[in-house]
Amino acid sequence: MPSRKLKINEASVTENNTAINQDNIYVNYSANYAARQESWFHNSCELLFIEKGNAVYHVGNNTYEVGHHDIFIIGAMDRHTSIIGEVPYIRYGLYVLPAYWMVKPELSEYREIYKTPTPEQFQKLKNVDDSTFKEIIGIIRKLHEETISEENSSLEMVTALLWQLSIILKRLIRYSGSDIPVNSTYQDMINIKNYIDLNYSNELSLEELSRIFYMQPNTISQNFKRNFDINLNQYINMVRISHAVKILEQNSINITELSGIVGYSSVNTFLRQFKIITHKSPLQYRKNYLEHMKQQSTWDLFKNKRYPNIL
Repeated sequence: MPSRKLKINEASVTENNTAINQDNIYVNYSANYAARQESWFHNSCELLFIEKGNAVYHVGNNTYEVGHHDIFIIGAMDRHTSIIGEVPYIRYGLYVLPAYWMVKPELSEYREIYKTPTPEQFQKLKNVDDSTFKEIIGIIRKLHEETISEENSSLEMVTALLWQLSIILKRLIRYSGSDIPVNSTYQDMINIKNYIDLNYSNELSLEELSRIFYMQPNTISQNFKRNFDINLNQYINMVRISHAVKILEQNSINITELSGIVGYSSVNTFLRQFKIITHKSPLQYRKNYLEHMKQQSTWDLFKNKRYPNIL
């Protein structure tokens, strides 16, 4: 399959590439009117800007209580559970694929901001003052406008807006960037990780990555694990299955076709990895998801309609 090119809110790459995870930049504005619990993982970084209500998020071993004028960041591939408490729970969401930093080097110095904060860092993102929060929401709304625009200059404006947002977040967290690894090995692994994010549907064997990046297979394998605390093949499978999950949430699709779309040449391998990561079969996942969505009450406030539409 061809490599997926950089895009913003583009839904026309293939018939099935319509999920949040498959956009490099995605903005939404949603409200929940019923308390509920959800578990997620996706390979985009997620930023939430809470306008009203509250929820509790569990990420790894940490618990975060978010509420009015809080900003919460969930790093890419970080499994998380949310429990909505006070409703209506109204928030803006911004999703950024980490590989975006690869194609926009002017933003690369901010990439460490877009990770799940420590509890100490999160305290600096709670109860943001009205003026700053209003400024941020203005940027988010403008980002939404630009990501659905067909103007040729939209991509430049998106980059500029993300730059502005990143500076504000950096100031809030008072992040110096001094703890970012800058050695060449780390940068090589970042490049490989970004390549996987953008080319998950392609051949991604260790031998192929070795050929592309002119590195020994053992060097890639060992350094990837050392830098990201996850096995290379595990990461590839998690990226592919995260895309499969979102496609299943949006489409009724043949499992053989789905396995090919997300990069598996063997349906049995796809089914095995899907079960390992989600603890369900693809058909079970879709059935449970549709049943769950029929019972929940979430509204897309940009479009003033229930989201998503379940037929």
